[in-house]
Amino acid sequence: MGVIGIPLVFLSMPEAGLPLFILLIGMGYISNMSTATHVCLPIISEYYQIDFSQLIKQSLQIFSLLALFLFGYLGIT
Repeated sequence: MGVIGIPLVFLSMPEAGLPLFILLIGMGYISNMSTATHVCLPIISEYYQIDFSQLIKQSLQIFSLLALFLFGYLGIT
């Protein structure tokens, strides 16, 4: 995402700037960490002996709060 997507966004929107960059990096992080294929999630659910769906549910609550913060920051600036 960082290598291909961000340069294309800034070529199409040259007036964008740091708030959009922070939003894109943050949403890329959220999408990477919330996928079921991420290596850390099965390891965490196995180590703490919790259900995988419960771990995803708890993680999505935190990620949605981060997304809300990122969009709020973009809206303020």
